[in-house]
Order: sequence, then C-alpha cells, then structure tokens
Amino acid sequence: MECPNCKKPISIPNRVYRNLETYSPDGMALSVSDCCGIGFVVKSTISFKITLYTGEKTEDDWGEKIKKVTL
Repeated sequence: MECPNCKKPISIPNRVYRNLETYSPDGMALSVSDCCGIGFVVKSTISFKITLYTGEKTEDDWGEKIKKVTL
C-alpha cells in the first residue's frame, strides 16, 4: 500500500504486528510509520478457513469422536 504522504510503500514497525498478535488479536494499534513518520491505525483481523477432514484419525484435537462422511 502506498503512503498518502510520501508516496513510498507504507512501512510499519514489526513490533506493532507482534504486539497485536500477542496481546490483542482482534484489536487495533496506533503507530508511526517508518517511511515518513505519520500516524496509521493498524487493525488486525482474524479469519478462519474450514475444510472437510478426509484423514484416518478417529478423534479430534479435543478427544471427540469423528463420524465418517456420508456423501
């Protein structure tokens, strides 16, 4: 993404991303950019992808029995 101020690619310090991952996975942080020092709000978004399991295990990660697919 291009910075609206300096027209270079926006550069946000890695500490911002690490802080959000660790302490506030669905939150936001205010950060100064490395490219030119203006402020940006960095918001993290959690998403999940669900796919059908077709392996051989008979229990899930919590010990629940997995039923066979009946398609």
